[in-house]
Amino acid sequence: MFAASRKDELCQELIKNKSLSVKEMAERLHVTEETIRRDIKVLENEGIAEKTHGGAILKSSVMTLFSNYEHKKILVENKKAMAQIAAQYAKNNMCIFIDSSTSAFEVVPFLSDKNLTLVSNALDVITYCATTPNIRLICPGGEYNDKFGYFFGSQALDALEYMNFDLAIMSCRTAGIQSGFCEGIREQTDIKRLVCKHSSKIITILDHTKLDKTSFVKTMDIDDTDVFITDLPLSPSWKEYLDKQKVEYRIASEELPAFNFL
Repeated sequence: MFAASRKDELCQELIKNKSLSVKEMAERLHVTEETIRRDIKVLENEGIAEKTHGGAILKSSVMTLFSNYEHKKILVENKKAMAQIAAQYAKNNMCIFIDSSTSAFEVVPFLSDKNLTLVSNALDVITYCATTPNIRLICPGGEYNDKFGYFFGSQALDALEYMNFDLAIMSCRTAGIQSGFCEGIREQTDIKRLVCKHSSKIITILDHTKLDKTSFVKTMDIDDTDVFITDLPLSPSWKEYLDKQKVEYRIASEELPAFNFL
C-alpha cells in the first residue's frame, strides 16, 4: 500500500475512534509496525496526531483540518440512517435549507420524490439536485471554499437575508450541553446563524463522535434546535437536558436497527 493510502487509512481511524494502535494498523494494512510508526511521525509533524505508547491519538483541535472529502467516508451508514429520519420532516411544497455538512448531504437523496424548493450553499447538494426535476434549486452564491465544498461570504449572506425557510437541516463540528453547537470556522457559523433566524423548524443531525466536545465558534445553543437526531444512544445527561429543554430527540440505531451502525 502506498504511503498516501496508508495516511488516508490512519486519518480515517483517528477520526472514527480518536486513537489507533500501531500493531492493529500494521496487521490491517499488511505492513510492518515500523512503517506505521513512520506514518504516525508524518501525522505528528502535520499537527494531526500525537504519539502515544503503542499508537497515536487525534489532537483535540484538529477536526477542522480534515476536508469534506475525508469526512464523507466516516460513519456512512450512521449518517444515512440519521438522514432517513430527518427526511421525514420534509413535506411537499416546503422551502428547505440544507447546509454543507456531509451528514446533511445524506438527506438529499431521500427528498428526490418530493416537490420542494431547496436552498443550499453546498456544492455537493447543488450538483445532486441540479438533475432532480421536481426540486426548485436556489444557490445563494458567494466565494467558494474548495476544502469544505461550500459558498460563503457577504454575497451569500445578502441573498439569504431575504429568504424564509420552512425547514433547515444542518449539522456542526461539535456539540456540548454547555458550549452548544459549534464550528471550527467563523464563515460557516455566519451562514448557519442567519438561516436559523429565518427558519420555522431546525433539525440538527449529529453523530456520536461530535458530542461532548467544543470547537472555536458557537453557532447556537442546544435548545435553539427543534429536533436533535443522533446515531447511537444518548447519555443520561444528554437525555435529561433535552427533555428539560423540550427538544425532540431521535436515535437512529433504535428506530432503524437494520443499518450497520459503527
